[in-house]
Amino acid sequence: MNKKYEEELAAYLLQGKEDEAVEFGDELLTNYPRLYLFEDIITPAMYHIGVL
Repeated sequence: MNKKYEEELAAYLLQGKEDEAVEFGDELLTNYPRLYLFEDIITPAMYHIGVL
């Protein structure tokens, strides 16, 4: 499941859809802790698109 969220977030960012990426992150925060969001979704998405 993490991979799906990671890829969706990366797709928003690669398409320049920052607002959608933020909304997606906010939706995930309603179900998951902030630490999980950063460690398991945001950081891998940044590696996926080559930012980190």
